[in-house]
Amino acid sequence: MLVNPGFEQGLVGWSQGPGSLGAGIFTAETLLNHTSHGAYGAQCNVFNATVGSWSQLYQVVPCAPGESIAASVWYDNYAGAVGQPRLYVSFLDYTGAVIGSPTIVTGAISVFAWSQIQNLAGPAPTGTTGASINIQVYNNGTTPSGYWYWDDVSAVRMAPGPG
Repeated sequence: MLVNPGFEQGLVGWSQGPGSLGAGIFTAETLLNHTSHGAYGAQCNVFNATVGSWSQLYQVVPCAPGESIAASVWYDNYAGAVGQPRLYVSFLDYTGAVIGSPTIVTGAISVFAWSQIQNLAGPAPTGTTGASINIQVYNNGTTPSGYWYWDDVSAVRMAPGPG
C-alpha cells in the first residue's frame, strides 16, 4: 500500500515535515538498513536540535470510514542518538484535515539494534478518505546528537469486522 516502503528509491513517495527541525533532516542512506534484500534506509540527523523539536516523514494512503490501519516500522538508534522514535497514524478528511486524535506509539530506545514499532489505529471515523502514516523523531528533553535509521515501513488497511 505504501510507495517505496524500504527507501530503495531514496525518499520517493515520502514527504518531510511539518516539523520544527526543518527540511532536509531525512536522507536515504546505505550505511544501515534493516533487511538484506535492500540496500537503503532513511536516516534522520538530529545533531543540534532543540528540546521539544521533531522531524518526520509521512505518506498518505487511502482509507474509508470504519477501516483500521495496521502500521509498523523498523528503526535503529545508531551510536546512542537521543530522542524518541514514534510511529503515528492520523485519519484525514477530503481536505487533508485530521479527524480526531492521532494514534501515537513510541518505541523503546535500543542502541545499535533494530527494533520495531507497531501501531493499530482505527476504526476510521465518518468522513475519512485517507490516513497519514508518520515516522518521527521527537527530542524529549536533551541536546541530541547522532542519527536514527528507519526501514521497512508497512501499512495495511483492514476492513471493518462484522457488526
